[in-house]
Amino acid sequence: MYSRINNDESSVGGLILAAGLSTRMGQSKPLTKFLDKKLIDQTIKTMQEAGIDHIQIVTGFEHERVEAYLQDNYSSDHIHTVLNPDYGNGSILTSIKTGLPELAVCESVFIQLADLPCIMPETYRKLLETMLVYRKKAVLPTVDGRRGHPALIRMDLLADILTYEGAAGGCGLRGFWKQLGADMMELPVEDRGCIMDTDTKEQLQEAENYMRQIYWGAEKCR
Repeated sequence: MYSRINNDESSVGGLILAAGLSTRMGQSKPLTKFLDKKLIDQTIKTMQEAGIDHIQIVTGFEHERVEAYLQDNYSSDHIHTVLNPDYGNGSILTSIKTGLPELAVCESVFIQLADLPCIMPETYRKLLETMLVYRKKAVLPTVDGRRGHPALIRMDLLADILTYEGAAGGCGLRGFWKQLGADMMELPVEDRGCIMDTDTKEQLQEAENYMRQIYWGAEKCR
């Protein structure tokens, strides 16, 4: 059983970025079949298992289908959507700027991509514990020295993020993390799901096999 974040209703939120064009996959990635459900279901499930109940999802490509699916399968008390009108430019920064203000009530927010479904709930807890212990404004997981997801930020960074321009073309917050200096911390983890993309059908199959191995292995150990 995974430990849950001690969430006081609004202190910790989750931002799921699901607006991408899915060019390499050739179809809407959030609605792509994963295990017995969809990619977006697995990402939501992980956040909820970690104890994050206030989740904002930024939609874009095929947003009507994605939003309809979410409305049909989730309570609006915990899952909310907002459309990024600039999703076509290929930068996740516009999605972050669209979604973060919707979570302004939160003290900190996990920023997660919809197409990294293999992250373990325990990783969320470790990131939050690290932020609280070291009093950092941002904490990023790393696997074998490679930065992954989710990113955890304190919401007193909101104004700085909204005014940050960065570079076009999908660089996201790389430059922003750099300018934070000592206020940002990297946390080495053993969770390979933090860096397991599902940009292609081959990567999707690898991710499914990885998750089956984890869950089946856990069942065998009981």
